Amino acid sequence: MRTAIISLLMLLSLGTLLQAAPAPTNQTPQTPQAFFLEEFLGGTLGALLTGPAATSLYIGSTCYDAADPDICRELFNFLARPEILAVGVPIGATLGIWTLGLVNGVEGNLVGATIGSVLGGWGGILEAVVVFNLINWLLSSQAAESLAGSDAPEYLKRGLPALIKILRPSARTIRELAFAILPTMTAAFFGTMGFNSGARLRP
Repeated sequence: MRTAIISLLMLLSLGTLLQAAPAPTNQTPQTPQAFFLEEFLGGTLGALLTGPAATSLYIGSTCYDAADPDICRELFNFLARPEILAVGVPIGATLGIWTLGLVNGVEGNLVGATIGSVLGGWGGILEAVVVFNLINWLLSSQAAESLAGSDAPEYLKRGLPALIKILRPSARTIRELAFAILPTMTAAFFGTMGFNSGARLRP
């Protein structure tokens, strides 16, 4: 549910940015790269829809009738979410980039967009997994013992408890944000880079 809300807020924000994007002027000749930002935002929108939002809806509907919905969601988030995102994010990013390019008359590199979206999305998922595991480790007793041990620097002994106190209430939200933002934006960025490789405007 949190992921769906986060995705909705991001969609609304990105939609506002798209509407506020400056219109092309006739004073300077246009190039395909002039629409990079719009294509990037379109790719991010598409990746959000087919990635985090679709994953959240799938997990929510699957676990709705489970004996323990909370445990079911945790298991799906841990075991299935990265795999679902690995497929959904690149598809949505590529479609979003291609659609915005089509609207603006850009004949881009669809193969490059696909490759960039796949590599960027997978890289973003790995980054999100690292953030997820790092937060879990910081909140574990093992981290407190190893980082605040007798041989640890004094600033760690004093700072770690304060960091954990701040992190614990918002840990779940940060993990959700990592999986919502990192894969979608990296897929959109590298997908847009690939799309603009050899791109040209329709005559």
